Order: sequence, then structure tokens, then C-alpha cells
Amino acid sequence: PINKGVTITANDPAAKPTLTVPQVLIAAPNVKLDNLKIQQTAGTNTELYTIQVTAYGTEGQITVTDSEIIPVTEGRGFSNNAGAAFDITFTGNIVKAANEGDQLAYAIYINGYDNKYVFQENIIGSCSVSQFGFDLYSGYELPEPVDISKNYWGGLEPSIELFVGTDPGEPDLTGQYVYYTELNDDGTIDEGSLHTPGIMLVSGGSTTYFDTIEGALNAAVDGDTIKIAAGEYELTSALPINKGVTITANDPAAKPTIKVPQVVVRSNTGVTLESLNIVQTGTSSDRVLKFVGGTGDMAVKNCVITAPDGGSGVAFSSQGDITFTGNTLTADGDLRYGFYMNSYEGASYTFEENIISACTKAQFGVDQKAETLSTPVDISKNYWGGAGPSLELFVNGQSGTPALAGQGTYYTKLNSDGTIDKNSIYPPVEPTPQPTPLPPSGGSSGSGNMNNAYRVLFNDGSTTLSV
Repeated sequence: PINKGVTITANDPAAKPTLTVPQVLIAAPNVKLDNLKIQQTAGTNTELYTIQVTAYGTEGQITVTDSEIIPVTEGRGFSNNAGAAFDITFTGNIVKAANEGDQLAYAIYINGYDNKYVFQENIIGSCSVSQFGFDLYSGYELPEPVDISKNYWGGLEPSIELFVGTDPGEPDLTGQYVYYTELNDDGTIDEGSLHTPGIMLVSGGSTTYFDTIEGALNAAVDGDTIKIAAGEYELTSALPINKGVTITANDPAAKPTIKVPQVVVRSNTGVTLESLNIVQTGTSSDRVLKFVGGTGDMAVKNCVITAPDGGSGVAFSSQGDITFTGNTLTADGDLRYGFYMNSYEGASYTFEENIISACTKAQFGVDQKAETLSTPVDISKNYWGGAGPSLELFVNGQSGTPALAGQGTYYTKLNSDGTIDKNSIYPPVEPTPQPTPLPPSGGSSGSGNMNNAYRVLFNDGSTTLSV
């Protein structure tokens, strides 16, 4: 037992002393164990943690650094079961079974209060149950997520058990997808092997990393941003987006490629997709991207959306404002439909600077759900394969003429890099006439009353003075 707030450390950090003991019980606050090798006595009950924090008090710090913790096979490493809210720092340690190839049951397990917990730069051996467990006591909230980034978990992401008040739950946890994958020959962590996943969830002032887009979406709340690093991400099923989030490239100059059967958006709080390369997999003739229902504002900006041969691009059936700018709609073969939307009274529609490939049906379609629209849907300033768009127009499902504008104004050329040539606008824009200066007058006001000069300049009835 350690009943006092002391530091126990190696006299020579390069030569760790070995303490062979059934269990170390930390029964006081402000204890630090540093540069020790703590080996559990052979034959010890496997349910005893090698280091167990049981201290009581109102505040304090428990620190374990740069130590080796060696439980018996199927034993347990470090646990906090204190009857008080202590900050825990557990860094630079090794927790593993004594014999190569053997497993522990648990490496680290924490019963948590509203305190700060840091677990980084540790080497954690294989466990039959979990490498990291956390049980947040009922009625408590963490001031910040528990950070378990930058550990070595056998080269893989950790095996985890999470509870709230002993019931399965999800306490705030971050960093589980940021870990080291290799050790050096001397058994230390290879810092060059840090695995950082490509998907970041920015929520408030914190960033959490995920290996999957679905995982980030599940953890997101309205108003969050999901940033995706350059690379290829393949999903085996449709991606539903039911929250008001922004999904964008981490670097707009390096669009990530998302291969997915379909993206389906339904939200009342608004969704933005930006700087993504979305490729539909399979042979579906349905849309690559569908906005179905919801009242939130929807935006798609600077994306490349690719359908399979015979497939279709994008369909909007949401009642909020729609912004669709700077995108490319194309197909791996023939594109059936490019862009299709249902228009509603009271919503605004911005549709410009897009590149729409030729379509076997229509490049642009609109079904006007309101009998009249206060503002026409403006489709000017797009590239439709060098000519005006092919259209399908309906009013409440019947052939008609919705309030549409700009179909006769479009770009006719692309630059060599595939972007729109902004100088190729059709019809050509006539130069703005410049006013012709009045000839010099023969009169002068000298230093007297300027009214004389005004009379001279305007005596021919002119109403404009050019200077």
C-alpha cells in the first residue's frame, strides 16, 4: 500500500528497479510512480490489478510514467477505482504479459468522475477482454474527452469497453484511431509509424479522428464539420446523411474520392457537400446523390459527381434553399439525367458555373410544385457540352413551363485543364459604352463665381459633365 503522497522513482532512470509484488495499492492522492518495473508475483489471483488506485479525497493527481507493468497471464494491469475525482496521467508505460505470446484480460480500466484523464505514448499488449475500458459514474460529465491517442496497441486500433454507470454507453473518448503501428528493434515506439486516419470530425473547438465516414457521421451533431483527407474511401452500402453537417475535403485542392452505391440526404437543418469526388458503384440507374425531403438549406459546391454507364447525377426534393455551384456531373459512359429538382414557393435556387455532360434524357429537369414561383429558377452561366441545355419541364407532374430563366445564357468552351472558359459566354457580352467627354469650353470662371462656368458647360442642354 502507498498511503502518502510521494514519488517513487528509479535512482538511475536507465536502470529500472524491479518490484515483484502481488499488487500495488495507491491509497493516497498525489502519488507518482516513475521509471519502475512492477511485476506481479506468479500465482497471484488474475482478478487483482497489478496497480490499483483506491485513494479517497477531494482532489489530487495520480501519475504513472515510463514504467513497465507486468501482470500474470490473463491478469490485469492498471485500474482507477478511487473514491474521489483525481486527474490521471498514464504516459510512456508498457503494460503486457510476462511471457511472449501470452495475453492479459484487461490492460487499463478506469472508473471515471468529472476529471481529466490522459493516456498517451504507452505500449499495450494483447488482451482477451479489452485493452482500454472506461466506466463513467452516473451523474458525472467529463470536462474534456478522454484522450487515448498515440499509443501502440499491438499495431492495431485498441479493443475497448465503454460504460456509463455500469451500463454500456459512450463516454467522450478521442484519439482511438490515432495510434502507432510499429516498434523499434529496442522495443520502443517507432514514432514514424503514427497512423492518422483521414476523416476528422470538427465539433466545437475539438477534432476527433475516425477511420470511416459512417463513424464520423454517427458521432456528429448538427453544425459539425467532417473533413476528409485526400485518398479513396469505398463504402459497401448507401450513405445516409440525416444531420445538419458539412462534409468537405480537408484540402480543397486534393478532392477525396468516395465510392458509394448512393448518397441519400434528408435533413431539416441543412447539409453542405464541398470539394468531394463522389463515384457511384454498381449499375444503378438511380441518382448518385439524392436529397429527399427535409426543410433545411442544401448546398453542393465544387464536387465531381460520376454515375455509372446509364446512371443519373443529382436529384433535389427538399423544401429549403438549394445551392449547386462549381460542380461537374458526368458518367462512366452515358449519363441519363444530369440534374433534377422539385421547386417550391419561398425557396431560392442558385445553379451556376457547373459542367453538365450530355445526357440521353435531359441535362436539367424541374418539376414546379407550387402553382407559381415568385423568383424564376436561374440556370444561366453553366457549361452544357458547348450548347444550350436539354430540358424536361413539369408543373405538379404535368408537362408545363415552370418559371425558368437563363437557359439561353451559357458557356461554350472548357479550358485545357477541364475548367470553364469564362470568356466563352454565349451570347457574347457587348462592351459597356463609355461616356464621351465634352469638348473643352471657351469660357472660364477665373477665380470668381463658378455659376459662369456651369452656364458655359451646359448651355447646349447637356445633363452630364465628364471630367
